[in-house]
Order: sequence, then C-alpha cells, then structure tokens
Amino acid sequence: VKTIPVGSAPVDAASVPDGKYVYVVNRDSDNASVIRTSDNTVVDVIPLGDRPHSIVSLPNGEYLYVSHSIKGQTVDVIRTSDNTVIASITTGKDARGITVLPNGEYVYVTSMGTSSIYVISTSDNIVVDSIPVGYWPHGIASHPSGDYVYVVDESLDNVYVIRTSANTVVKTIPVGANPKNAEVLPNGKYLYVTNRYSNNVSVIRTSDNSVIDNISVGNGPNFVRSLPNGKYLYVTNSYSYDVYVIGY
Repeated sequence: VKTIPVGSAPVDAASVPDGKYVYVVNRDSDNASVIRTSDNTVVDVIPLGDRPHSIVSLPNGEYLYVSHSIKGQTVDVIRTSDNTVIASITTGKDARGITVLPNGEYVYVTSMGTSSIYVISTSDNIVVDSIPVGYWPHGIASHPSGDYVYVVDESLDNVYVIRTSANTVVKTIPVGANPKNAEVLPNGKYLYVTNRYSNNVSVIRTSDNSVIDNISVGNGPNFVRSLPNGKYLYVTNSYSYDVYVIGY
C-alpha cells in the first residue's frame, strides 16, 4: 500500500506502543528514520553512532534503545518526546540483538565480540551485569512473563535460556544451522527460531524448552515477528527475497 524511502541499508524497525510512529535504523547512514503511521511519512531523522543494528522500544514508549554492530560497542538511548539521543551506553563489541523485559526495567543486548549478554538498567542507563554465553550470540527475545530471556548463538547452533532473576543460563537448546533470530508468542507458550542455513524455523515449547517442530520456509530465514494476537508469524528470507507467513 505504500513504499517509504528511508536511509541507506535499513536493518531493523520498532514501533512505539501507541502505534503512532515507527523508528527505522539505517545501518550505512548511521541514523534512524521516524515514520508517522497516520500518513506513512518520514517526519524526522535521528543521527546515531556507527552502524546501528537493532532497536527496541520500552513498554511506556518514552525511550528506544539501539545497538551498534561490527566496530560498535555502545547502545544509544533515544528520547521519543523530542527524538534526541540522551545517552550512549558502553557494552561489548559488535552489539547485535536487543530486547527489553515486559516491565521495562532492564534491556538485554547480545555482544558477538565478547560472547556475552549485557544487562542495562533503564532507570539510570548503567550496565549492571554481563552473562557469558556460547560464541556468537545474535538474536534475543524475552518471555512475556519477564522470567526468561532466549539468546540465539549463530555459530554453535544453540539457544540459551537465561533466568532473569539471577541472570544465569539454565538451559542450552540445539536448533538448526546458523540460527539468527527468535520470537516468543504473546501467550508465552512457544518460541520460534529462524535457522538460516537449514531453511526452517524451530518451534520450542517453553514449558520444557524442547524443540517440538521444524517448519520449512524460504531460503535464508532471518527475522521472525508475531502479530500482537499471536495468530500469525512473519518470516523474512534473505536469499529467496520473500516473506513466509506461519499460522499458529
């Protein structure tokens, strides 16, 4: 219904909870485009650090957090009231995936350069913990209860389950080849993981952290996102240039 020009190499997007604006991070432009959803118009461009990669909104919509990949080892904090970067938080090198707990108190960031997960307190934007994981942690997703965070390791083909009360890895789940990203259904019952080299999506039952199915999709599945009602998931395929829709 609409094609919206943004910056160079857009890689991720996040909407604020009221749905009025979408923020798109442009990797090669080192900025974020702000799209007003009422008319699908870019109304602002926010300068960011080097090679922004992933973005997430706090549940209250007041701030967004942006990770920076490759050379980057920071997370930028955007204040949505005036679209200004108000903090730059040092994390590990090559920060990639980013998620926020449902209560908005902590942001979790994967660092491929240090094989760790960094935990940021949103009250003061300070790193309060660092969790060692496998080798190349990439995608990350939080459980709706806030009790667990799921980390995808694209090198070792694993998903790590982190209990947030103690920030410790409590389970390692083998999945397909070169997993990239993950999404938990809104009801919290299942976790979906894209496996880029297996051309499928692993379905993990969160009650016992077991893989119960592998769904074939296009070539090179990368991102997976659920509708708010959880009835459908959308998978982007990097090599076949298409989107698959999975029904739940």
